[in-house]
Amino acid sequence: MFDTNASLGLGKNMTVVEKATYFTGINAYGKALIGGVTGNYEIAALGNLTPNSKCKENGCDGAVGAAGGRLNNLPVCPIPSSQGNLLYITLSGGGLLIGKTDTTPMTLVAEYGNNIVYGGGCGGAEVGKVVYLNSGVSSAASGLNQSDFSLWAFDSSKYMDVPFQLENEPLPLTVFSDDGNTATLGNLQGPLENLSGQLPSQSTRRDSHGIVAIANGNYVHTFDRIQAEVYVVDTATNTGSFAYSLRNSGVCKGITDDTNLPEDDPSPDLVDATPDGLYIAIAFRGPAPVTFAHTTQGSCPGVGIVKLDNGGRNGKLITVLRTTNLTPDSFPVVVVPGGVNYVGKERSDIHMVAVIDRNKWAKADKAAAKAEKTKSPQAKAGKKTVFNL
Repeated sequence: MFDTNASLGLGKNMTVVEKATYFTGINAYGKALIGGVTGNYEIAALGNLTPNSKCKENGCDGAVGAAGGRLNNLPVCPIPSSQGNLLYITLSGGGLLIGKTDTTPMTLVAEYGNNIVYGGGCGGAEVGKVVYLNSGVSSAASGLNQSDFSLWAFDSSKYMDVPFQLENEPLPLTVFSDDGNTATLGNLQGPLENLSGQLPSQSTRRDSHGIVAIANGNYVHTFDRIQAEVYVVDTATNTGSFAYSLRNSGVCKGITDDTNLPEDDPSPDLVDATPDGLYIAIAFRGPAPVTFAHTTQGSCPGVGIVKLDNGGRNGKLITVLRTTNLTPDSFPVVVVPGGVNYVGKERSDIHMVAVIDRNKWAKADKAAAKAEKTKSPQAKAGKKTVFNL
């Protein structure tokens, strides 16, 4: 059930252009669709200002926040925390907003400017009360000349027992910020651009992206989409290093229809760990990226499997579950900024992977089957499809 009253606006001068709708009917598996909309937007938190009376997004009719404020509040990857019903919302132009999901409407409990938390972050992992967030390069065309690999640690307990924190307080711990970062998306140090593209033999750029904590929480692995390297943090000390590479494994192969395409060039995107803590599954991008083409061209689309060792301190890419999606010969050349303008047929491009616990899935399936048996004939029949436009 979608509650319009619970909505939290992130931008400036926001209005509801089209109200929320939902579908009813039967899905492809013969099951009734479940949905609904309640509320009327009247108490939705769509105003311009944070609890500190600063603009949620720069340019509103109010005071711009300190430490750069927030230039572009397109949400990238909201990261929920199990502690305090918090939601860490990373933003395209940098900065961070932290919301409370158990209030109606959702409320803000903390805000940070983009000089403190840089933009383009899409990765988060929770270990106890600590949430690790990263930043990377922009998804816009400007991201072609950017480089960023930064990682922060936030203590969720600091936001749980107060109505809201003062602006930019408490400061997060900077776990790592690469020396080669460009002065972009809020970062104030480094060169203004990096023109080295994304080819393995030439690029010095970085792009921090997917993060995962292994099962025991002792280590957090953060993946670089351009360099295909993995930064591993010891969560006991919040120190780390680039511990292993996904290249030179001998298992990233399979595309042979463009000799200009670099061999053995995995491009990791989002990741997940297996419940036993022994492996990490990685979404590998393809030679014709659907999105973020300036950072994500790879030569082995599919799901990469890393086997962890040394208690999770290190790992090695041991196989790639290759995926394929071939197009006709007449398909045009794919232009890839900073990479290879691909002339081949492969269009597979995996963006995300999720690991499912088979035992939990089986229990849930049995529970659903039992519930289905208790339904009335009318409920089993479902309803005719209605499009609420």
